[in-house]
Order: sequence, then C-alpha cells, then structure tokens
Amino acid sequence: MPCTPKAADFLKKASVLIAPAMAVGTGGLLWFYLLYVFSMVLSTI
Repeated sequence: MPCTPKAADFLKKASVLIAPAMAVGTGGLLWFYLLYVFSMVLSTI
C-alpha cells in the first residue's frame, strides 16, 4: 500500500519493513502453491 514520504520515514524509524506490494503478493501465491503441492504429495503416500 502506498504511503507518503513522511509516513515512510516514520516506519523506517520504527524498524518496520516496507516491501513492494507486487513482491509480497507473489510471495503469498508461491507459499500457497508450495503448500498445495506438498499436501498433494502427502495424500498420495
């Protein structure tokens, strides 16, 4: 989610990690896919 430069400075001072939304969304999809594949492998055992 976009924020103003003032808000970004505040978050940096508070040691809050700021990541691009595209990267965060992609990471979530990758994690979901890996869990799906892992569950499929376990169900075939």
